[in-house]
Amino acid sequence: MPDNLKSTVDAAIWDVAKSTISSSMASDTFESWFAPVECVGVEDGVLKLNAGTDFAADWVRDNYADIISRHLCLAAGMNVNFEIVASSPMADFSEERREVLGTRVRAVKEHVPPPSIIPHNTFENFVVGDGNSLAHAMALAVAKAPGSAFNPLCIYAPTGLGKTHLMHAVAHFIFKNSPEKRIVYISSERFFNEYIAAMKEGDYVSFRRRYRDIDVLMIDDIQFFSGKKRLQEEFFHTFNELFNSCKQIIISSDRPVSEIQDIEARLVSRFEWGMSVDIQPPDYETRLAILAKKASAHPVNIPMEVLDLIARRVTGNVRRMEGALTRVIGYASVVSASNCLSVELAQKLLEDFFKHEEVSDQITIAQIQETVAKFYKVEVADILGSRRTMGIALARQVAMFASRKLTKHSLEEIGKSFGGRTHGTVVHAISSISDSMETDEDMARSVKFIFKELGSDVAR
Repeated sequence: MPDNLKSTVDAAIWDVAKSTISSSMASDTFESWFAPVECVGVEDGVLKLNAGTDFAADWVRDNYADIISRHLCLAAGMNVNFEIVASSPMADFSEERREVLGTRVRAVKEHVPPPSIIPHNTFENFVVGDGNSLAHAMALAVAKAPGSAFNPLCIYAPTGLGKTHLMHAVAHFIFKNSPEKRIVYISSERFFNEYIAAMKEGDYVSFRRRYRDIDVLMIDDIQFFSGKKRLQEEFFHTFNELFNSCKQIIISSDRPVSEIQDIEARLVSRFEWGMSVDIQPPDYETRLAILAKKASAHPVNIPMEVLDLIARRVTGNVRRMEGALTRVIGYASVVSASNCLSVELAQKLLEDFFKHEEVSDQITIAQIQETVAKFYKVEVADILGSRRTMGIALARQVAMFASRKLTKHSLEEIGKSFGGRTHGTVVHAISSISDSMETDEDMARSVKFIFKELGSDVAR
């Protein structure tokens, strides 16, 4: 391919990527940091993207590299190596452009939501129903008065019910109404990785400043702290410093903090100083409203009958429900000439989604106990009894783990079904098997086999 044509193709790929980036973030963020970026060619297989000034190049590189990589790969249909470069000092820009960049330099951390905050996860886009109304009200109260209302705020729910959406909504609200506030949203896993890096480098000062010299700290999936004693110690002191300075703390988890195994009691007590609120699976009306709102954001026509089908068949996880809608929207956009789907066609497109829901609804704890007992060559009575030999204890824990993952029973209900055991025993069993699956391939294969025997494709 001639060099001039190759450059045109490279520029076209960046133009496509830039267009999709534009639709995925706030317009002021895009205009300040992405609109000026241009493709200047390829050197040694690396796409060169010119951001203008050294500061702009550093900021885009440090904060948006993952977004650029993802959209370039989508545009090119393959992995794309790229580099953010600077070719012009600030003085080469027009007075208007210097003023725009100067403003961003002075206040960028206060005014630009971090890349991890999803643009559409706002209060306006959160559909309120009976199962989440209290959590929504608490989150909005915190957003309006951070540090003084419900501190800390602990939101717990199974995966896919809106915990992260509410946390992002709080961040958006504060950024809009109090742009001087310094906000950090981070997953507990990333917090842990940064802590480990600080340990290796011996740079605790920078790590602590990053998470203590702020106004709002939001940590997602706090259950990841389980068993990590030194991390809990570090977070304990971070919590105390923020709380004593009237700074807002928000955490989320997949269960009540008191039920997370191997979390220090003093840390649990700190979490209980504020407000703990759960999110329940949405009822039919709420599910239908969520689907209608999401569908209205797309130009394709999705009949209400199809939305009704999805709302009635995918009930336990909002994220899976939205994934089902995304599939039919994608089909209608690309394949269906009329941009309209029949209920029958939607049924075929979503067969695997519906099968997953049916499996979850049909599996009983008794079936799980029988399947696990057969696999480990023990009796169901042994699993329900008090014997603690290694084989029986392992079978009992696997059966409790499967009961939690494949049914909608509470921890208390599961405990009662296993000879009247406490919810703490069930929590310990779930944690033990989950940890073992991460480090023991034989355990992971065994649990996966049991799940398949029960009709579930994935041991989640």
